[in-house]
Amino acid sequence: MEQQAEARRVVQAALTERGYAVLATTAEGQPHANLMAFAARDDGRELVFAMYRGTRKFRNIAANARVAVVIDHEQSQWLRAPRHIALTALGAAYELEGEARTAALRDYLGCHPDLQALLADPACALVGVAVEGYQVASGIDEVRWCPAADLDAN
Repeated sequence: MEQQAEARRVVQAALTERGYAVLATTAEGQPHANLMAFAARDDGRELVFAMYRGTRKFRNIAANARVAVVIDHEQSQWLRAPRHIALTALGAAYELEGEARTAALRDYLGCHPDLQALLADPACALVGVAVEGYQVASGIDEVRWCPAADLDAN
C-alpha cells in the first residue's frame, strides 16, 4: 500500500513539475517519438498535446490511437539525494473538439502560454491522451504501476 501511495506522489509531482515529455506513436510497424510540450488534466488521467494535423505523429494517431508518453523526472523532494525517475503513461489518443477542446485549451495555455500562436493556427490540433496508468521506474528493478483511476485518491 505504501509503495502505491509513493508511486502516486511521484506521478503527481512529475505532472506538476514537468511540462515536456516524449510522445511515442506507431503506424504500419514504424515507431515515431517526439519531445512535446504537454499539460496534465483531471489529476493526470488525461494528457494534452498540441500538434499540426499534417505531421507524422498526428497521422500515426489517426491510424493507431495507442500511444506511450515518457516523462523524465528528477525526484528530490522526499529524498536526501536526487534520483531520476521515468514515468511511462500508456493510453489512447484522440483529437479534442468542441467544448472539450475549449476547456483543454485553457489548461494547456496555462502551462505553455508561449505556444499561443501555434494553438491559434487552424492547422493545429489539440490531442488528448486518456491515460490508463503510469509505469514508474526508479531503477532497473524498481518498477511500479500506478493506475490512472488511483490518481484522485488522497
